[in-house]
Amino acid sequence: MSFVWLNKFFDLLAAPFSRLSPVVCLALLSFASALTLLTVFKKLSNQDKIKFHKNKIFGYFLEIAIYRDQFRRTMSGQFNVLRHNLLYMRYFLTPILVMIIPMSLICLQLDYRLGSEPLQTGDSFIIQAALDLKQTPAPRKALAQIAIKTSDNITLESPAIKIPSKSSVYWRARLSKPADKTFVRISIDHHEVQAKKITVTGSRASRFSSERRKISSLSDLLYSAGQPIPNNSQFMQIRTDYRAAAYPFLFWNISPIVYFFILTLGFGLLLKPILKVNI
Repeated sequence: MSFVWLNKFFDLLAAPFSRLSPVVCLALLSFASALTLLTVFKKLSNQDKIKFHKNKIFGYFLEIAIYRDQFRRTMSGQFNVLRHNLLYMRYFLTPILVMIIPMSLICLQLDYRLGSEPLQTGDSFIIQAALDLKQTPAPRKALAQIAIKTSDNITLESPAIKIPSKSSVYWRARLSKPADKTFVRISIDHHEVQAKKITVTGSRASRFSSERRKISSLSDLLYSAGQPIPNNSQFMQIRTDYRAAAYPFLFWNISPIVYFFILTLGFGLLLKPILKVNI
């Protein structure tokens, strides 16, 4: 299963904002998401019923406060609060089910673009290649035949460390200088060659991922930022390490996904009365 078309679609959407700072991109995306989500929620939900049950819940809370010394009336008020709260939540189900898939895709694409920091000159990192045992009848022999080639700006700091129990081989490498074309190529007996691009500071990658792997199920969508490995390959994945990115928000540095949700919630609260949406 390939999700390349989905990545390219989001590349087109993100292209006009590629030169903006990450925080500005997060703010614009959050504003657009809040506006879209509120509009969709208003269209798909029963606004009159939501308003009705909200008023009922508020009224029964007042009843509980006023008649707090009357046990039976207090218990009746609490029961009615619970009943109307369940009825109120029922009207959220349809719009939430509709919005959850596009929101998940947005978060994935956001993580592909802003979730990690490119390598900087002098950074040390790990390269891993893992075999697909279903396509490799003799994994120990294949491990012995694995070789690596890197671009000129990558220096290997260790020989290959092969772990047969994990069907994997590891190298420690260091980035000596930035370059537009930074890559590793890993081969088995010089026949099958799989390459992985390395994203470094100064390069113009719109999206990147620590892993390049086979896409065989929906769960593998999490690793589909790059070109997937063909299903007939003896390799299951090729992995390099990146630091997780964090962006300043008030007194903290937080991940872009959390940043996105905080800003989306804030813009949603600001836009809700303007769009006249009952939530």
